Amino acid sequence: MCRYAYRHLKDFLATKYNVTNIPFGKVDIIFIEAYLLYLKLELRMTLKTVKYNLIPLRAYITKAKHKGLIRQDSFFDYVSE
Repeated sequence: MCRYAYRHLKDFLATKYNVTNIPFGKVDIIFIEAYLLYLKLELRMTLKTVKYNLIPLRAYITKAKHKGLIRQDSFFDYVSE
């Protein structure tokens, strides 16, 4: 995961959920949308930068699905702007 994308995700988890880690099964469309809002509003990122920061998370979710760690891709219902 990109160093900055990882740091933003880590800060989001600490700020929003008061945790340092989250299981793959807890990453759902609601989590993804909350993370998007955090990147857009709290960090004031442009849409292009938000998409760039989602790429590593999406890649890890896809890998987890292929390895059987989760049943459904969390990004299945996600539609980018």
